Amino acid sequence: MYFICENPLCLSEEGYDDNVFESLSPEEQESIVWTAVDEQAVIESRGISLEILRLAGSGHPGITLSMMPLIYLLYAKILQFNPKDPTWISRDMFVLSCGHASLAQYVQLHLAGFDLSIEDLKQFRQLGSKTPGHPEYGLTPGVELTTGPLGQGFAMSVGLALANKYQSQLMGNQKLFRRNIFVLVSDGDTQEGIFSEASSLANLYQLDNLIVFYDSNQITIDGSTSLSTRDEIISRMQSSGWDVQQIKSKSSGDLDAPAIWASIINAKKSPKPSFIILESTIGWPAPKSKGTSKIHGNLLSVEELEATKSILNYESQEVLNFSTIVRKHAETRSEERKESVTITETAIKAWLNENQEKFEIWENLQNNELINQTVIPVISENIDKISTRKMNGIIIKSIKAQRFGCLGGSADLTESNSLGLDNLFLDNIELDIPGDNFTFGVREHAMSAIVNGFAMAGKTIPYCATYLVFSDYQKPAIRLSALMDLFITYIWTHDSVAIGADGPTHQPIDQLPMLRGIPNFAVVRPADANELSRAWECILERKKPTGLVLSRQDLKIINSDLITKDSVSKGAYILKNSHHPKKPDLIIIASGSEIGIALEYHSRVNSETVGVRVVSMPCMEWFDVQTAEYKEQILPAACKLRISLEAGSTFGWDRYVGPMGIKIGLDEFGSSGDGEQVLSKFGISLENLVARATQLLGTNNETMAD
Repeated sequence: MYFICENPLCLSEEGYDDNVFESLSPEEQESIVWTAVDEQAVIESRGISLEILRLAGSGHPGITLSMMPLIYLLYAKILQFNPKDPTWISRDMFVLSCGHASLAQYVQLHLAGFDLSIEDLKQFRQLGSKTPGHPEYGLTPGVELTTGPLGQGFAMSVGLALANKYQSQLMGNQKLFRRNIFVLVSDGDTQEGIFSEASSLANLYQLDNLIVFYDSNQITIDGSTSLSTRDEIISRMQSSGWDVQQIKSKSSGDLDAPAIWASIINAKKSPKPSFIILESTIGWPAPKSKGTSKIHGNLLSVEELEATKSILNYESQEVLNFSTIVRKHAETRSEERKESVTITETAIKAWLNENQEKFEIWENLQNNELINQTVIPVISENIDKISTRKMNGIIIKSIKAQRFGCLGGSADLTESNSLGLDNLFLDNIELDIPGDNFTFGVREHAMSAIVNGFAMAGKTIPYCATYLVFSDYQKPAIRLSALMDLFITYIWTHDSVAIGADGPTHQPIDQLPMLRGIPNFAVVRPADANELSRAWECILERKKPTGLVLSRQDLKIINSDLITKDSVSKGAYILKNSHHPKKPDLIIIASGSEIGIALEYHSRVNSETVGVRVVSMPCMEWFDVQTAEYKEQILPAACKLRISLEAGSTFGWDRYVGPMGIKIGLDEFGSSGDGEQVLSKFGISLENLVARATQLLGTNNETMAD
C-alpha cells in the first residue's frame, strides 16, 4: 500500500492522482509509504512557518505553505545526504530556484538534522542570521546555491547535473558516482529567458540526473499568469526534449505527496531530463487569500492566520518546536540515512581499490592543491607577436593536459575565442575519458549560469568564453559567481574597438567599468602573452571569480624578465622606470594592448630631461587591496602628472591619475572600419599620447615632438 494515513484531514480527501502509479512495478509501489506521522510533520512544518513569518514581520507565505509537502518529501524520503557533512561528495542536491521559498527549506533542513536550530529559524530574515530571506551559499548548512533572481537556480542546476554526468562518466561507474539534482521552479522561473536557454542545453546533453518540479499555481506578483503568457508548458517542455509528468492536486488543492513520490521513481528511469508539473494552489489552505497574488509576499492578517492554523489543526505553542512523535520519526530516518552514507562510502572505496587507474583519476580530481602545481607555458624568444586570445587557447590546452575537471566552452564563438572544437563532451560521452569541452550555442546567459553549476559541483576548473561586448548578456550570472565566491574564469576576447569593421555593436566600450564594479570579481587585462601566463598562475592559486580580457590582434612580446608572477599578482607594477627611478616626472598607467603604445612612448621620451615611468595595471582589483606602502612605491604621491591609457571607457581611472592627470580612452561608441584607423580616430595612438603628454608636461621639447 502506497498511502497509509489515519489523520482525519487526509482521510477525507478524494481525487488522488492514481495515473502516475500505472507505470510502477508492485515493488516500487510498495516502497512508497506515506504515513500519518508524515502528514503530521507537514502540518507542523506549515504551522511553525506561519509563526516564524509572524515573528519576522515579512516573507513569502504563499509558496511556503503550498510547497511544504514537496520539500518535506524530498528531505525525509528522497534525497541522499549527510547532515553532518553538508558537502559530502556523494550527496544528491536540491536547488530552490524560486528562492523566496527559503523558509520551507530551512524548516526541513532543521528537521533533517542540519546545523540549523529552532533559534536560527526564529531569526529568519534578520541581520546576521543563518536564515536570510533568500538562500545564500556558505551561510546556511545544506543550501547548495545562492538563488533568488528567477531562472538562475534552474540554469545553475543544469550545470550541476552536467558536471556530475562528466564526473561519473570519467570515473566509469554511472551508478556509483551519479548524483541526482532536484530543482523547484516557479511560474516566474519559466518566464525568464535563461530558462529556455538552459532547458534546451539540458536536452542536448540528455541530463537524466536532473529532476525539476514546477510549482504551477498560475500566479505571479501582478496576478494571474494569463496577464503575461499564453505558453502551453507541457508541449513547450516536450518539444525541448524533456520527459514531462503532470501531477494533479488533491481535491482540496493540496499537493499529493505519494503521487509526487511515484513521479520521482518514474523520472529516475527516464533517459531524459524530467519536468514534473505540480498543480498547486498558492497559499493553501489559507481560506480567503489562497490562490491570489496577495499571498505571494504579504503576511496573513491575524484572522486569516488563525483560520489557517485551525484548518491545519495546528495549535500554537509557547515554545516553538516539533512534536515528540515527529521528532522521533525524523531521528529514525536520520539513523537510516547514516547507514546509507556508510554503505555508499564503503562501496566507493572498494570500487576504487579494484580500479587503480580510476583511483588515480579520483585523486587528481580530489586534490585541490594539485591545481597550484599546474605548469603554465610562456612564449619562447623566437616568437615576436601573438594575440592574448591565441595564447589563452594554448594555456587552456596545457591545463587540460595536466588536470582532469577543467570544464568549459564558448557561446558559439569557439574558434574566435581560440579554444577549438576538439575533445567535445557531446562526441565522447560514451568513452571512458569523456570530452571536457562543451558547446553552449548562442546562449551566453545560460552558459555562465551553467558554469556556476560546474563550480558548485566541486573538483573542477571551470571557464567559459565569448566576446567582451556580450558580457552584457552574462551579468546576472557573473554577479552570482562573485556573490558565491566561485572559482570560475570568464574569458572575453575582442577586447576593444581594435576589432574594427564589425562596428560599434561589437566594440566594447562600457563593459570594463561594468565588470570592475562587481564586488569580489577581478578583471584582468594582460599586456601580452607572458603577462597572461603569469595571470593564469595567479588565477589557479587564488581560485576566485575572475574575468580575462583578451586581444584579437597580435601583441608584441615583452621581455619576460620584466614580468613575474609576484608583480602581476599585485595588480600593477613598474614595467619600465624613468631615468629618475624614485622621482618620475610622468607616469603612464595602461592595461592590455595599450601597454605597447606606452612602451613606445617611453623608449622615445624617457631621458635625463624627462623621466617617464610605465606602469602596467592588468588588474585594478588586485592592486586596490595592496598595502599603502606598495601603492606609494608604484604611484608616488609626489608625481602629480599621470596619464591613463585604455581603449575603453575612462570611468574609474580618476582614482589613479588624480586631479592633475589625463585619461585617454573612449567615452563614446566606436565606428566601423579598419582596426588601426578606428583606434587612431579615437586617440588610442602614440601620436595622441605624445600630444597629451606634451600638454600635461607644459613643454614643447623637441625630443617629445619628434
